[in-house]
Amino acid sequence: ILDETDASKAAGFVREYRTRIDALTIQINNPDRFNEIEEIYEKITAEALEFGVELSTVLDFIVFLHLQNKKKAYEIIEKVEETYLQYADQFDAFTLSNAYYLFGTIYGAVASKRNEAEKYLLKSIEIGEKLVEENPDGFNSVLVDIYNNVAFFYVSHGNPTKAEKYYLKTIRICEHLFQENPGKIKFSLAVCYNNFGDFYCKQRDAQKAEFYFVKAKDIFEELVAEEPERVNYYLAGTYNNIGLIYSGNLSKRKETEEN
Repeated sequence: ILDETDASKAAGFVREYRTRIDALTIQINNPDRFNEIEEIYEKITAEALEFGVELSTVLDFIVFLHLQNKKKAYEIIEKVEETYLQYADQFDAFTLSNAYYLFGTIYGAVASKRNEAEKYLLKSIEIGEKLVEENPDGFNSVLVDIYNNVAFFYVSHGNPTKAEKYYLKTIRICEHLFQENPGKIKFSLAVCYNNFGDFYCKQRDAQKAEFYFVKAKDIFEELVAEEPERVNYYLAGTYNNIGLIYSGNLSKRKETEEN
């Protein structure tokens, strides 16, 4: 059992050095700032993991290492998972779900880490679905993001069947949220439809792709007068995709995107 005084001191130590990281981050003329930031993170990560305090800072360190393309991020992930399990009673489920989601996203960027990525993403979903059962209004939108990114993960790794499963889950939640609050979710629903149309395009299923692109188009056309800068880009892309479907030129879609 850890001494509460020691844990409190460790938390203070982490917060103090975190302010130094924040200061270094904005020193754009300092060529050594990234090395200094990493050194500080190393110090506070050891304290945070030992005492189970300020673990959000450790997650920030993982993101930092990932952006720096450093494999050390994976080592930290393994240590963090052990710590989260050890101090599970001190952390809410939402924090744990976010942590697993982060781990899965980072592992998902590396082909050799596919199994680890899937494991963490599915853990995030499992926790997220339990949260939605307890509080639909608070966590449905969070689950949408998780489902959507898990679907993208499966697309990227050549598993369209599982990708379709999670895209459908995304659509169902978005449509449910739309019924409850059309104004708030309208744009997000259109983007979901557009993403699903894009998925079916890549699967060479023109009929389903058209169905979802048209649904997206109809919503974007309703929104374009209200938010032209935000919506025009999506609307133009949707028009282009529908045009390629009607012309029977889905094979040119990739070429169009590259140009």
